[in-house]
Amino acid sequence: MKHVNTQCRLAARPTGLVRATDFTIVDEPVPAAADGEFVVEIDYLSIDPAMRTWMNAGRSYVPPVEIGEVMRALGVGHVIESRHHEYGIGDVVSGTFGVQNFAPSTGAGSAVGGGGEASTVPPPAVDVTVLVTWLVMVPAVTVETVETVADGVVVPLPLAQPESSSANAMDATRTALPRR
Repeated sequence: MKHVNTQCRLAARPTGLVRATDFTIVDEPVPAAADGEFVVEIDYLSIDPAMRTWMNAGRSYVPPVEIGEVMRALGVGHVIESRHHEYGIGDVVSGTFGVQNFAPSTGAGSAVGGGGEASTVPPPAVDVTVLVTWLVMVPAVTVETVETVADGVVVPLPLAQPESSSANAMDATRTALPRR
């Protein structure tokens, strides 16, 4: 198991296109489960165009992501530690865990798919339009091939690391954020 929780945090409110400088990548210790909580190792993230609106200040259908907070995202992962009576180690869960490798959860808004591989739960999937939108929004990422599941593209974790030169997003038709 990894001993570092890499997180993508909102550093600034974007104006116009999102830039790498709007985020910070932070390494934190892996969280521990408190009473009534479990810790998820996140295997897949949903990269959603709504994430851009969550970066704005002001009223929306959900509160904005605040400066310094982990960027909000839906994810699928497996429980690695539990102090919650409804979630056991190895359970596959989905929920709003954020753009990070590990997340504590109380189970509110989470769904259990049972033990085993993450493929036993339908993962948050994005279509090519959503993926290209993300790649255009954040063009300076390292990319690698992803697996296709049904009609969607599954985006594996963890986080992309900005390169010194921009990747060509328009050439990246089947790409994803790499595992570290």
